[in-house]
Amino acid sequence: MSTKKIKISSKGNDSIEILKKLLVKIEELEKTNKLLADKVNDLEETNYELMGKIDSLEDVVEGGNGKISTMSNKLDKVEDVLDYKLDDIEDKMVEISRSLNVIKSGKIYINSFEFKELNENTHLDICKTIDHDIIINKLSLRDHRSILRILELFYKSEGVDDDMENKKINYPIKLKGKIGFEYFRNGKWLDDNYGDSIIDLLLMNFNKVFKSVNLYPQKVKQVEVFMENQKFIDELSLNDNCSRNSYNNFRKELKRHLKFELRKNEN
Repeated sequence: MSTKKIKISSKGNDSIEILKKLLVKIEELEKTNKLLADKVNDLEETNYELMGKIDSLEDVVEGGNGKISTMSNKLDKVEDVLDYKLDDIEDKMVEISRSLNVIKSGKIYINSFEFKELNENTHLDICKTIDHDIIINKLSLRDHRSILRILELFYKSEGVDDDMENKKINYPIKLKGKIGFEYFRNGKWLDDNYGDSIIDLLLMNFNKVFKSVNLYPQKVKQVEVFMENQKFIDELSLNDNCSRNSYNNFRKELKRHLKFELRKNEN
């Protein structure tokens, strides 16, 4: 029998080397798997011990449930009180912040440590503050300017001369959005969406202001001037001497020019 020699090619040698390396990797993986199995066993034992301790703790907790429930109810009540007080404090802080922002922007002002407001008694303050001859002079214009020029004098910043350029007028009225207004009354800013309440107050006050000075012959010497003044005063309220159309038209005119003055004053 003849013996044939088997030749192993270089490719065969490479395959054997790869197999050897795979066997080594398999052995390493088996060792790692054994280590992991041991770790799992340790974790299971630890978990078993922990479960036992948890059971013991649950027994203790069940015994103290009554006390815990009572304490929880008390804490809930305390939390409700704190929430209420915190909400109240936050509301006050927001109000203070708004007031500070308005003061910083120059839209609220202090005169003799008081705010000048727009209310039902503004006509009394105007008549006390502004010389009656000046009021009669502005009344002689007999249109929206009669009211707005007196407002400008009454609400001007303290210590500012009439002829000073860019003087600040501290109106108790300000614009809000495109059509809205706000006015300062009873110590706070009130919304007036379309300005109707503001116009009502202005007309009511200036009706009284102008009537108090349009006196013939004590203050107005010419009867014709007195009559023309009185005709204009009648337009400031609905009465037998003023039609609803005239009254409504003057309201619209006053509101339009008031907006212009407020915008001009903001710049």
